Amino acid sequence: MERVRRLTFSPYRFADSCKMKRETMVVAIDICDRFLGSVSTSSRHHFLGSKVWYQLLVTTSVYIAIKTAEDTVCDSQFIADLSRGLYSKESVERTELDILTALDWHVNVPTSIQFVYIVLSIVRHQVHLPDSTWAPFINEVSIQVENGLKDYQLAIMPSSILALDALLNVTSRQECHIKHSLLPALVRVGREQFLMCPQSQGLGVGLLRLQDTLGNDNDVPFLMQCPEVAGCYYEEENNKKKIFARGVNESHTCIRQFSDAELGL
Repeated sequence: MERVRRLTFSPYRFADSCKMKRETMVVAIDICDRFLGSVSTSSRHHFLGSKVWYQLLVTTSVYIAIKTAEDTVCDSQFIADLSRGLYSKESVERTELDILTALDWHVNVPTSIQFVYIVLSIVRHQVHLPDSTWAPFINEVSIQVENGLKDYQLAIMPSSILALDALLNVTSRQECHIKHSLLPALVRVGREQFLMCPQSQGLGVGLLRLQDTLGNDNDVPFLMQCPEVAGCYYEEENNKKKIFARGVNESHTCIRQFSDAELGL
C-alpha cells in the first residue's frame, strides 16, 4: 500500500506547474481516500492492484477537485491526454461517475488544511502575535499536513485530528514566547472541540514519526510525548482535569493531571 501511496503525490507537482492551489490537491487526495474506503474489497483491490488503475483513480480525483475548488476549466479529454494514452476520455468519465456515486456526491468536505484555518480563526481572537509570525507558522503547519497525508495510517485519520496534531507539533517548536501564547489556546480549542471525540484516538502519536525531534520540553502537552499509548482524551473528575490514555487492551489509565493554570484556563 505504501508503494502505491507514493503515486498519490504527483498531483502536488501538477498543481505547482499549473499554478493551482496545493489545497486543491489535498481535496483530490481526500476524495481518492474516501472512495477507496467506501467501495467493496474487490473494487479496492482493482484500483490498488495496478499502477495504471491507481493513477486513473488519482487523476480523476484531481479532475473532480479542480472542478470543485478552482476557477480553471478543463474537460475529461484534457485529463486523458495527461496520461499519454494510458487511459481514454471515456475511462475518466466512467471513473468520475463511480467516485461521485460512491461518495454520494459529497466531494467538498473540509480538509485538514481547512480545519487548520478554522482552528486558527478561533485562536487568533485569543492570542495576540505579530502578523509576521502567522505566515511562516501556517506554512510549516501546511507542510506537516502534507507530510501526514503521505502516510496512509495518518491519512485515514479524521481531518480535524490531523490538523490539530500538526498545529500542536509546529507550536511545540516555536520560540518560547510564541509557544507560551499559542499552546494554552490550542489545548483549550482541542479539549473543547476535538479530544472528547471518539475518533481522536491516536492524537499526537502518528506525526511524531515525521518530526526530526520533539524533545521533552515541559511546555509540550503530555499527550504529545506518549507514543506508547493508542490514544488520549480529557476528562474531569472531582473538578480536576485529567488526561487519560487508552491502552491497547482498552484499559484506561490516568497518566497526568492538569491544573487550570497549565491548561491556560
